[in-house]
Amino acid sequence: MEGRGTTEERFVKGVDRLAAFLEKDRLNLWMTFVYVLVVAVIRDLSEYFLLDDAFTSSSHPWIYSISHHVAFFVLVYLGLVLILKVFSGAGLKKCINYTSWYYWIILIPPWIDHFLFGQDRNYAYFSWTSFLEAFFGMGGESFHPGQGVEVMVVLFALFAYVFWRHRGDLGDVHGRLVLILRMGSMAAFTVLFMFIVGTPGIYIPIGSIDGIPVFPSFDLTRYYQYHLFIFAYYYAAGLLLVLVLSYITLRGRFSEYVRALRPFQTVFFASIVTAGVAFGWRSAILADLVGNILTKPYWVNLAFVVPTVLTAILAWQIGVLWNDISDRSTDDPGKKGRMLASGALDPRSQKEVSVVLTMVVLGVSLLLSVQQFVLMFAVLLLSYVYSCPPFRMKKMLLSPLLMGLGTFLAFLFGAMTPYSEVSFVSGSPYITGSVIEPGLTTDTLLVGAFMFLGLVIGSMVTDIDGYVEDRAAGVRTIYTKLGREQGTKVVAALVFLASLSPLVIFNDALDLLLFPVLGAMTALSFVRTRRSRAVMGFAAVGLIYAMARFLMGL
Repeated sequence: MEGRGTTEERFVKGVDRLAAFLEKDRLNLWMTFVYVLVVAVIRDLSEYFLLDDAFTSSSHPWIYSISHHVAFFVLVYLGLVLILKVFSGAGLKKCINYTSWYYWIILIPPWIDHFLFGQDRNYAYFSWTSFLEAFFGMGGESFHPGQGVEVMVVLFALFAYVFWRHRGDLGDVHGRLVLILRMGSMAAFTVLFMFIVGTPGIYIPIGSIDGIPVFPSFDLTRYYQYHLFIFAYYYAAGLLLVLVLSYITLRGRFSEYVRALRPFQTVFFASIVTAGVAFGWRSAILADLVGNILTKPYWVNLAFVVPTVLTAILAWQIGVLWNDISDRSTDDPGKKGRMLASGALDPRSQKEVSVVLTMVVLGVSLLLSVQQFVLMFAVLLLSYVYSCPPFRMKKMLLSPLLMGLGTFLAFLFGAMTPYSEVSFVSGSPYITGSVIEPGLTTDTLLVGAFMFLGLVIGSMVTDIDGYVEDRAAGVRTIYTKLGREQGTKVVAALVFLASLSPLVIFNDALDLLLFPVLGAMTALSFVRTRRSRAVMGFAAVGLIYAMARFLMGL
């Protein structure tokens, strides 16, 4: 008995050492992201060359299909980390490190299925019955033995880790019941996650009915818009999972974290980009791409607009991160939303996050178009020059010009969003398969100039929120130069003047009344509250009204 006990102790210590080894930090966040991308790309190319001869032997752009599959594998990785985090209770970094150690297993299935089982059919589940048959019955036309091995290894890694961390619950009846409930809930959640991620055609319109694809003009769009549409779905789902992981990790501090992301400014920035998309698509006004974006076949263009807007939002967040990292030594740690200054977040990890987001933003922009890549690169460059040493243009009195220029470029980024050409037969719209990249026009530049003016003043408005910190850090703003009271009056006057600029384009009777009244209310509210939030609210109302006027026709 004593020898047996010694053996058990050695086994327990050995597994503990192995777990500690697998949980140990080796790659930082951006290295982990690159690792996941590389593994995903290799897996995808292996699938094509080993299991999809029809795909590799025909001439078409591969990048959109590869992007959709890579986004899928990144989403799977995030899902595995989320499952571990929720059901193991371990730290987020430990869950990331542990998942990275077995994630490479996704490289194996195509090789097993091709060389050991002679498979020549790619992985796909077009119905919930085929998924369940393959997953639970290990059979059916969609089942691949190599993929079965992959799923079993992943499930073993997940359940073994959670069980081992909570093996102490086996000591009494209550603990055993809790552990059974934990493992059962984990099993149900894992199957549900695999079903949702692995069978998107069941609940979004990319599948088929009676063998007929539901995606518009499938034969013409299958290699471009179709795959980009699925990519957009996985892209949005991946960002949602990141927010969920942040919520679980930060717990009670999540609301403060959201506040640090500048939600009102973020929404306003996204509105600017969305306005750019609508204005850029005005050349297709006969097809009414904007007004019918949620109806068939126009919703194909969600494949372009969703990545465009999400990427712009991430670009804004990169600027927020860089600004907060640079200001952490001078920011007031007691002020809400100052998580870096207060020590609630690690500056090093936030730098790594900004690197990951930069790679995502530039990669997705290039996927959309070369023009958008160039514009986004310029936006990020301006953000870096504005916030980070050795430039730190934020300290200069004319720094709002830089902010306005960045937002002007963001408007152009939206205006350059591609769209699928729509034509008509007997009055019925159909997708031709052609993708049009809007060019810059005089009208676009004119509206962009108004955006520039508005955002220069908007940057002056937001400077008031950091007046105390800017004064302490020696940052030159209109408030630190003229004083808070006098600076507020000057900026309020500029806000009112800027509110009149849309009248150059919109000059009906209602426009002549609404824009000046809205400008006056905004200026008075700013003088009274000395806070940017009220101004952002009024500005959003004005922007929404201008967008509505635009959609109804100039």
